[in-house]
Amino acid sequence: MAKKDGYSEKDLENDADLQAEYAELAKRNLRGNGYEIHTTIDKKMYDAMQKATKAFAYYGPDRTFTVKDPDTGKMKETTEKVQTGSILIENSSGKILSFVGGRGYEDNNVNHAFKAKRSNGSTMKPLLVYAPAMQEGIIQPGSVIADYPKSVPGWEFGKPGNYGGGHYGIVSVREALAKSYNLPVAEIYSKILNKDPASKYLEKMGFTSLTEGDHAHPSLSIGSMDKGVSVEENVNAFATFGNNGKFKDAYMIEKITTKGGEVIYEHKSKAVDVFSPQTTYLMVDMMRDVLRNGTGVYANSQLKYRGVDWAGKTGTSQEYKDSWFVATNPNVTFGTWIGYKTPYPLNNAGMGLSYGQRNIKLWAELINSATEVNPELLAPSKNFQRPNGIVSRSYCAISGLLPSELCQKAGLVRSDLYNSKYVPSKVDDSLVSGGSMVMVNGRTVAPGPKTPSEFTTGNGLAFNAEFLKRKGYDKLSDLSILFPRTDREKWERISGVASSSGNAVENDGKAPNAPGSLAKSGGNLTWSKSSSQFVIGYRIYQATGPGNSFTQIGHTTATSFGIRGGNGRYYVKAVDYFGEESAASTQLLVGGTPKEEPETPMKNKAKKKVQPPNEPSNKEQEQQDERTDKNDHKDKVKEKEDDGGGKETKTPKTDAKNEDEEAE
Repeated sequence: MAKKDGYSEKDLENDADLQAEYAELAKRNLRGNGYEIHTTIDKKMYDAMQKATKAFAYYGPDRTFTVKDPDTGKMKETTEKVQTGSILIENSSGKILSFVGGRGYEDNNVNHAFKAKRSNGSTMKPLLVYAPAMQEGIIQPGSVIADYPKSVPGWEFGKPGNYGGGHYGIVSVREALAKSYNLPVAEIYSKILNKDPASKYLEKMGFTSLTEGDHAHPSLSIGSMDKGVSVEENVNAFATFGNNGKFKDAYMIEKITTKGGEVIYEHKSKAVDVFSPQTTYLMVDMMRDVLRNGTGVYANSQLKYRGVDWAGKTGTSQEYKDSWFVATNPNVTFGTWIGYKTPYPLNNAGMGLSYGQRNIKLWAELINSATEVNPELLAPSKNFQRPNGIVSRSYCAISGLLPSELCQKAGLVRSDLYNSKYVPSKVDDSLVSGGSMVMVNGRTVAPGPKTPSEFTTGNGLAFNAEFLKRKGYDKLSDLSILFPRTDREKWERISGVASSSGNAVENDGKAPNAPGSLAKSGGNLTWSKSSSQFVIGYRIYQATGPGNSFTQIGHTTATSFGIRGGNGRYYVKAVDYFGEESAASTQLLVGGTPKEEPETPMKNKAKKKVQPPNEPSNKEQEQQDERTDKNDHKDKVKEKEDDGGGKETKTPKTDAKNEDEEAE
């Protein structure tokens, strides 16, 4: 209308009164001139989804609280339901086929599909971090990241935390995405942040509310946003993965015609290239694992139409105030969000399902109801097609590099898909031959030249000191923090560091203190550990009868030893890293005492008592008993301190902590 009167869009933008005038004229025309508005909405799908939304029984409890009345200024009581928003988009065209704006307008009056903006939690990770980092050649699904407490640029030490507060050692990028670990994604994002991926990727995919701070803050990598994103924009961005890396802006108005059939508006869209076909396929394949064995695995049991090639991502915002699930298949992308209108934690609802499972169940029931209307479109039989340039390669799980013979020997060779442009080219050097290990003060270290071999373990492999130094792992006091939770026993068979540099044990020149409190428990000897710090194990000695010498019958790194009912006298000695043996513990008699054989008279000689070989003399035994009693007292004091004397360590609060649930 303005153009017909000779005005441009810029004229309207610069003149508020002119803008208001034509806005009012347009409203009158729309109401009275008989225009037909053709939408993309499938009415049957829409009705089916509204019905399923109303019938859903697992939103969580209503919340009653007090707020200030803006009119009176007085406090009043109000009740809010858990709200929801969802949207279904056709990948190839951007058509919005259906949506849910909330649980009834009378309860809400906010359209949560289009208008409300919330932090999107870990659904941000594929959009901003994993796919962009693959596009930039920084990572591939088989790349590995070490998840342990460490410094990441822009974060406090050891932050951001993972769900449950634990760490997972060296894991592949594929696993980090499927299980939604936070520290690995923060580290990857730190390597591409200088490329401003928020502009280069998110804004290309339709994010309109990013602030200057969002572009700079590392916490954007886990979905912490200044203003948030709408369900429509978040799901629309995911549809890029369903459309071979091309973004199509979602729309709902197909065209507007006059009552005479004249088209006065028709939607036109242009695809925007965001990701290469190779990056897109790898990202889709990684997100398949979210449903196969990751945080979205619950969806499989809830879907009515099985065998559909879904790939998706769960998301949880800070303090569990928002729960998301977005997934794409070769034809459509569908996402749901749940949360209170006034943000409040969703966890601990006491409904038998976690907050994440409740949202995934809602997602499944909505997509099931819509698929009943058009199964051919929403449940395609075809899968995402692998493009050229995707290859399968083996890699070493320790380094992510091409596997060496030693990595093969360790049983740590894995395989994954790669963009052929970014396959590993170097061979793994994380291991060297000939290694064995020994535990000293909880540290795994290489044995010294005098370390007794009976206390060492290993599979003939050790970590390469140069590799550890290059990766920054040489500063770790305990390498086992790098061992993942899967196949951990294979990692544990690898010795410590082939060269003891950086892990050296300094000799204090003292023999270790004897173990104390030797006793019999069932069929085992038990004792308290030596108080010396370099002890690596214990040797057990037995004398089977009076006058018999003590002989070594075994060794162990534990503080118990099975004697299978063997009668006799026993003592135990501690052995340290340098091969030094302690004095004997107090002796323990097990079983009855045999009668002493008659002594043969000695002619012309004074009788002399002979000490049996290897047995402590009476004087030595008295001195040893005195030392052991003191050590026993020290052990009891230390055990008491260890029992309750430790101070609780509090983890410092991070500036942003978006944590996904693990698969349940």
